[in-house]
Amino acid sequence: MYTLTNFVGCLKNNIRSKKDYVDVSFSLLVEKCLTILLNEGYILGYCLVNKKTLRIFLKYFKGRSVINDIGCISLSGFRKY
Repeated sequence: MYTLTNFVGCLKNNIRSKKDYVDVSFSLLVEKCLTILLNEGYILGYCLVNKKTLRIFLKYFKGRSVINDIGCISLSGFRKY
């Protein structure tokens, strides 16, 4: 349930730290989101490190992250991503 929220949090923290990549827990929902981010050009790519971990390669342009802001919008009893 909170896999996507953890994914977004890890992504934001590593973008702020200007890391080249970030490792997150594997989930089919996270993988679908990564496919969309890859197709739209927001990340360089991702790969499966082991059965439980995905490695996401972050994309930067002139020292700044291509992703300006990412987050979850949640209401009480209703989650919207």
